[in-house]
Amino acid sequence: MELIESVPNKSDHVGMWGALLGACKVHGNLVIARKAVDALLKLEPQNEASNVILSRTYAATNRWVDSYRVRKQMEERDLMKDVANSWIEVKNEMHKFPAKDQFHYQIGDIYKVLGKLVYHMKEAGYVPEPNLRLILDDDNDGG
Repeated sequence: MELIESVPNKSDHVGMWGALLGACKVHGNLVIARKAVDALLKLEPQNEASNVILSRTYAATNRWVDSYRVRKQMEERDLMKDVANSWIEVKNEMHKFPAKDQFHYQIGDIYKVLGKLVYHMKEAGYVPEPNLRLILDDDNDGG
């Protein structure tokens, strides 16, 4: 943090603050994460990404009330995250659908394939991060 603050022309260092915020999420450092978000909001007040990362950092450390508070503040400032999309290619045909889409005409087939993939991943030794499912569920709360 001292390095970022010591560099001249701080307005050009959105990327440095963003990288620091991402590292805070990985390491669960909420004190520095809050400072990084404050700096990013001063530089880019309409960019919702820093608040999304802060909310996920709170969620990853089981601070659900704080995570909700950040999302609520985003909603009040009309800073909602764009809906995420997924793509899958089946028999040379590309399918695009929004995250948590339950209305795709082949949703049953898609979930069958995903279920098989998860099964094979677990058989190969993959162990999901305990909080990941909760973070992903919170990822797209209507915004």
